[in-house]
Amino acid sequence: RGAVMAKRVRLGGEAGLSAAGSRDEESSGTSVSDRLLLANAKEEEGEIVEETYEMEVDRDRSKSPRLGWNRIVTVTMICLLTACLFADQNLMAPNLTAISKEFEFTAQQRDEKLGGEVAFAFFLAGAPIALWIGWLADKMPRKWLFCGVVILGEGPALATLWVKSYHELLFLRALTGIAVGGALPLIFSMLGDMFDNERRNVVSAIVSLSQGFGISIGQFVSGVVGPQLGWRVPFALVALPSIVFTFFAALCMAEPQRGSSEAALRTRGSTQKQSVYTEKISMGKACGLFVIPTNLLVFLQGITGCLPWAVIVTFLNDYLSQEKHFTIQNSTAILTSYNVGGMCGFLVGGLVGQVVYNRNASYVGVLMSCTTGLGIFPLLYLLNLPDDPPSVPVLCLIAFGGGVVACVTGANIRAVLLNVNAPETRGSAFAVYTLMDDLGKGFGPAAISVLIAVNGGRKAAFNGAVLVGWSSCAFLLLCICLTLRKDEQRLQQQIKMGQGAVRCCFV
Repeated sequence: RGAVMAKRVRLGGEAGLSAAGSRDEESSGTSVSDRLLLANAKEEEGEIVEETYEMEVDRDRSKSPRLGWNRIVTVTMICLLTACLFADQNLMAPNLTAISKEFEFTAQQRDEKLGGEVAFAFFLAGAPIALWIGWLADKMPRKWLFCGVVILGEGPALATLWVKSYHELLFLRALTGIAVGGALPLIFSMLGDMFDNERRNVVSAIVSLSQGFGISIGQFVSGVVGPQLGWRVPFALVALPSIVFTFFAALCMAEPQRGSSEAALRTRGSTQKQSVYTEKISMGKACGLFVIPTNLLVFLQGITGCLPWAVIVTFLNDYLSQEKHFTIQNSTAILTSYNVGGMCGFLVGGLVGQVVYNRNASYVGVLMSCTTGLGIFPLLYLLNLPDDPPSVPVLCLIAFGGGVVACVTGANIRAVLLNVNAPETRGSAFAVYTLMDDLGKGFGPAAISVLIAVNGGRKAAFNGAVLVGWSSCAFLLLCICLTLRKDEQRLQQQIKMGQGAVRCCFV
């Protein structure tokens, strides 16, 4: 109905002109009789008039950056910058012992300071600013915010070259953590406006894949280059290309129109006023995030589910090299295999999750719960290797399989969060989600380092974190199957009625 219609009418045929006039009357308000008078005047001059009929809403959509190559380029730039930014996250892990020797730490201080305090600063010191960035994502153009956040993360990473003390390192890692935490609300707020709910699992998997790819590349570079050139050099090797890509992305990315992908919006009407999303974030809507049952389950599972990831990201590489006596290169190869498996898990999980979601949205919770539970076993095996362990290639294969099943949830949980929150609150919703994730990632290493001191060893602490963390996470994910469909239907009904996000009754 909204397609552009163009027709050449040789003036003088009254019947043809009446048909054209009736169509144009609907879009422009000009009467048929007025157009007949105009046509008669043109007929005397023998002119041919080309008339174009265009719906107002489609003129607006023709300007939208979501169409064609703009959307492809924007998603590509988002994935590239996400990989660059998250490559910083795990650069210290392969060289924890080398860093501790330079700062003259004991083995216990290594775990408490480099494993606990630095992780705490990286994930939690920037939490209030990450929440602020999420709020801004619902009010301002997100493209420039995203580019600024990447620069905020890569500048301190580059400055690590000149670190002379532990406290300088701690401060710079906190700044990078602010950028990593603030990026996700911006990324998924934009993606939610570019894709509808029948594609969000897949695109979420692609972006999560780029995130995992960045972490894997960063850790691989650090594990290979660090022992040869020093632990500081990998920070510069990651930061310099990232800064260049950011300036390039600022020129190429396009800002998506807020709310333009919502199915309910397309059924509200054909006029521009009805089809353009105009709702804005408010304090009441931000507080309303916590009255949506699916949101609460997603937020809570982030805290417990990140405990095993704290073991993997912060300690596992050093644990394999120190307690299990692998070389740094071999332990890095095992962990890189886990990360590569995780990338495959993101992609496969997103594709399978989208098929499951399109059949019955509730079953996505069952899928995430089962794969999270299965992910416990490969990780426990790596933590409890026998004195005569299998060969490194076999361990890499086991790690790869563990990464695949463990990352299926990550590919789908963010799409779930997009589907139950209105366009004007998605940035804030992902800011809270990131905060909850960071609570797990930040308090996790700190809590594990305390457990290590209490239990007198890493092994018992790591086993407890994995079992408790992912078991409770699997239970919470299973509960999502009871709430997801109702919350999605409620949101679409609110958008169709022009109400936007749910508001907290107290604000």
